[in-house]
This record gives sequence, C-alpha cells and structure tokens, in this order.
Amino acid sequence: MDQETIIGILVDVSGSMQESLKINVGYGDNDISRIQTVIKTILDIFKREAELHIAKKVFSLAFGIYGDEEKGETVVCDLLALVRLSVNLKTQMDIPNRKTNLDRFLKSREVMDAKEYINKHLTSEECAFIYALSQREGNESKINEIIESLPFVCTHGWLIQDVNNEIDGFFIMLSNIGLSFAKKAKHEMSATKTKKAANNAKRDFMLNEFKKIEHPNVVNITEAIDILESAQDEETINGKLDKEKLDKILEHIEPYIYGCTPMCKALELAKPLFSAHYRNKILFLITDGGATDGDPTKFVQDFKDNNITVIVCLLTATHIKNPRQLHYKIENRWPKWERNMLKLATAIDNVHPLMSILLERGWKLAPEGRSRLFFQANHPDIVSEIGDIISADNNDLVLNVITRAYLDEYINPDKLIEKKEIQPPHQKGGTCYANSAAYVIYLSLKRIYKREGQEVTFDDLRKDMINKYKDKGAVTKKVLDEYCSKYNLKCAEVNETEAKIAVSKRRAVATIFALEDDQWNDFENFYASNKKGILRKCHLRHTKSNKKSGHAVILVKVTPEYLLLMNSWGSAFADDGFFRVENAAVLNMQFFDVFWTVNDLKKEEKAAYYEMKKSGAMFIDKIPASIKSLPYTCPKCTRTSPANTFAGHFQEAICPKCEQRFIPLLLYFAMF
Repeated sequence: MDQETIIGILVDVSGSMQESLKINVGYGDNDISRIQTVIKTILDIFKREAELHIAKKVFSLAFGIYGDEEKGETVVCDLLALVRLSVNLKTQMDIPNRKTNLDRFLKSREVMDAKEYINKHLTSEECAFIYALSQREGNESKINEIIESLPFVCTHGWLIQDVNNEIDGFFIMLSNIGLSFAKKAKHEMSATKTKKAANNAKRDFMLNEFKKIEHPNVVNITEAIDILESAQDEETINGKLDKEKLDKILEHIEPYIYGCTPMCKALELAKPLFSAHYRNKILFLITDGGATDGDPTKFVQDFKDNNITVIVCLLTATHIKNPRQLHYKIENRWPKWERNMLKLATAIDNVHPLMSILLERGWKLAPEGRSRLFFQANHPDIVSEIGDIISADNNDLVLNVITRAYLDEYINPDKLIEKKEIQPPHQKGGTCYANSAAYVIYLSLKRIYKREGQEVTFDDLRKDMINKYKDKGAVTKKVLDEYCSKYNLKCAEVNETEAKIAVSKRRAVATIFALEDDQWNDFENFYASNKKGILRKCHLRHTKSNKKSGHAVILVKVTPEYLLLMNSWGSAFADDGFFRVENAAVLNMQFFDVFWTVNDLKKEEKAAYYEMKKSGAMFIDKIPASIKSLPYTCPKCTRTSPANTFAGHFQEAICPKCEQRFIPLLLYFAMF
C-alpha cells in the first residue's frame, strides 16, 4: 500500500545557529538558542503527528557538522542518528572513577607512572573518552599515539626513581639531568601533545562515525520521538519541553556541530528519499543563512517536478516589521542568500486549504494571489506556528479551519467557479451594476454563521436592485452603499493591492471600469478569439475621446500573471463567462470591497457562533454537505469511514468501526 506522507526536516547546525533569537521568551533568564528552538519545533511536530496514528514517515538531516568538506570529511549527517550516536557515546563514557580506570588501563600497557599526570592535567571527560576508546576494537593505533605522547616521566619514571644517590658522580649527574628533562617534558606535554593526540583521536573517531550516518534513514514518527526523548533525563522526559530539557538534548550533539553551512549537500542527500510512492511529500528547511557550498536554487525544478512541497523557515535576530507576512515576489532590500531561500520555497495559491490555518492565526498572504511557503522568524512562537502548518493540533483552531473549509466550499468564489456553482448571469439592459453588487453582498452575508432574519438570495438582491434602479444603468458605489447599510455591512473603495488581499481572504470584490466605443470593440474581439487569453494594454487602441461607457464586474481570483473577473454577459463570453486581465491599469479599474467586522454582527449572531463552539455542536451536522462523504481516518484503529458515519461532536468523536473515542482533527480528513 502506498505511504500517505513523508516529512523531511533539514536543520542548519552551523556556527551562527548557536546564537539566540535575541528575544526573551520566558524560558528563564537566558534566551533559548536558535538550534534549541529548532529542536523544540521538530519534537512538537513529531509528537502531534504521532497522535494521529496515521502511517507517516520522517527523516532528518543536520548540515553544519564540524568536518572539513574540502578534505572529504562529513559535514552532513542524519540528525536522529547523530542524537542516538551522541547518547550512546555519552552512556559509554558515563563510567565511575574515570581517572582511576584510565590509570589502570595504562598500567596494563606498561605505563606505570601516569597517575599524577592524569590527575593534574587531564579532565574527567578526556579520561573517559580515552578509556572508552581503548575498549572499542579498531582503535589500537590511536591509543598508541596517545601513549607515545605522554611525558617521559609517565613511561620511564621507574628508571629515574631507581637512580641511587650513592652511585658515582657521572650517574648522579645523569639522573639529575634525567629528572630535569622529565619535569620539563611533563610540563610541556601536559599543555599540548597529549591533549592534541587525544583530540585528534576523538576527531578521527567521530568523523568515521559521521561517515556511517551521512545518508538519512527514513523512520516512523514514533521511532523519531523515542530517539529525541532518549536524550533527556528520566526525570525530565515528561511534561513541557522547557529550556532545561532543551539543554539536555543539545549537550549531546553540541560538541560535534557549529561548522559551515553545506545546504546544497543536504538537499542533494534528501532528494532521492521522496520516492514516487508517497502521496504527500514535505521538505521543511530550517536555517539562518545562505549555503556555503553553492546555489540551492538549482534544486527548485527537481522539487517541483517531483511534487515536493518545500517549506523554508529563515531564523533571524533582526527586527521584522510584519513577521506574519508571506511573500511571492522578492524584496529589493533582501540580500542574495535570502532571495535564494524565497525561490526555493514552494509557491501555492492563496485559496489552498493550507492557507486557512495561516489566516486563522492572523497571517497575511501575498497580494499576488499566490504565496511562497517562506517564513522569516525572529521569535520561537513564529517558528511554532510554522510547525503547525505541517500539523495542527489545536481543536479550537481546527473548528475555525473547518468553518473556513465551509467558506472555501460554498463562499470562496474560486471554489464556486470550479464547481460551476457560480454561473455568470446574462444581464438585461444596463443591469451589470445589480449583478456585481448583488453577488458581493450575497457572498458577504454567507460568511456570517446563523445570520439573523430571513435568508437573502442572490436573485432576491438583484431583483430588488433592478426594481429600484431600473435597467438603464446606475452608479455601482451608490447601490453598494445603500444595500450594505441595509444589511449592516461595510463597503470601501480600495486600490489594486488591497483588492488582491481581500480576494486572498475569500472575499469577491466589485469592480468597475469604462471604455470608449472603439476600445469596447477591441475588448470583445480579443476574447472572441482568445477565450482564456490575458488582456494587456497593447490589445486596446489608444484614443483621446472623453466619451466612455462604464461596466461593473466581479474580481474573483488573483494570480501573479493576471486578475480573473466574472462578467455578466452569460457563459458564452470568453472563458465560460470569466475573463483575464493582466492588471488593474489595463482597464483603469476601480475596486469596492464589501465586508463586515465582529462589531458589525448582531448580538444574537455573535452568541450563536460562540455558543456553537462552547457547547460542542454536533460534529457531523456542522460539516459541509460536500465534505460529509469524504474518507475520515480514525486515529485509534487507523481505518477509514465516511465522515458522516462518525458520531459525537467537535470535542469528542466516536469511530463507527472500533467505537473508540477521540478528539477530531482536521488532518484526519482526506480532503487536504
């Protein structure tokens, strides 16, 4: 059976990751470092995913190991394997009487007088490593180098001690010279040679171990959690992941990280793991700088061709004016490496369900209608929210997202277009104003849960407007103002960027423009021969006449390439009644956004929504009809059933197959 999802996490462990995010976050007197923030996020993601009990695979890579890539040394390795290796080594070195054990071992190698030197010049950790190294096969040459580096007095002290003060002057002089030489050698070697030999042995040993774990291993999420938690003490493994626990995990791997930033090497190693049999492929890259081994944007096309969603989190200590802002285009002020990170991140449509999670958290989407999954984070809370994109476990959030899914299915103009539920009307006479105004008001009213009073339909609104303003044309803004006031809505004229933002928030925008007679001919002729063409300035002739006639349409979708608008000339016009324009300047468009705020809602409307959440309204009753039949996976027995066969409510659902209870989450749906 095909695997559902694979998540690859690439973590920058280069030198700069040792710095903090420079913001106190309440973990204690000191900020947590960038690398600690990353470890916390990874563990949180894994734990949330494990709660779903759905077959998901993960792998992780740490890039920035302290090796020298130019010498062929390993600079990238499996992060989980690194944690496991570090924990195992620490366990092996966690021996009592470290200095005594090392002295005993050296005596077995005929180094009889090293005790004083060991106690005075070697740390407990150095003694533990040398001893642990001696107990592992294949390290004989390294041990010999360390022994040979010991001061003369350690290996030949017995000779000096046996010198008799009563022997002739020549031997007395020789013994004194020997003692002086031994003491001098002991002093010099204590500071350099032995420590250097031990450090070289440790480095060679670790680089050899890193080579074994250079290629990442794909594991189950539960196994990944076990590995990360093994780095915590038994006393601290449960409860909230605080700074103390982060310190405990980090102390295992910290001696081996903080090197350069071989990002391209990590991306190259990750690429083949996203095999075709995975349905969903997510690559989560966390870094605080650019690659030191090439241009990472060379992987963009490969990732795109293999349907790999790339999420980039760029950590920074600098102030970010709008930290919850997504981008599509490159900012001119960004350095090259930051621009490369934006290019590497996947671009998705703002109407994608994934964006609903961000909208509920107050994120702003790119006005171009498409946003790249590129996040700049200067605070651990922002990093945590980015982790929520991969896995959301907050039930109140999920409730809101399901509500947002309802809007996506029934209110989002782009979705309605796909489902053919919006059919461009065919206006009679000069009634385009009524079609435009009625649609945006109708869709705005649909966004209110349990709207007070009789439900108003699009046809009702349009008919009422035409009865009042007739079929000879009307000022669209005047009509909007009147009917928005009537239904307790707001209407504001907005610029092109603001109109695009409104569309990203699932609001259709009333749009007007005016053309001269010759330009209207150009307009109609263009779409007659280019059904899905994009109208540009060059397609309309330039005239100097002031005689223009206006038209009202609806902006329903935005992309970086064009604006998509719904006309009122029936489905025979252009692309089933919809047409594409490069930008607002082509037709000199004006935009009117219709919306409401919480303060605009009636008391009963506010109460209805909050009561629905508080009481745990029936789980399946509040799911849109189009979603009810979707497969829904029980996290207890991992079997799927149609969503409408589950009993319970938002706080607790009951599986129809195993009859176990669980908290329903959005990610159990197969819709995303």
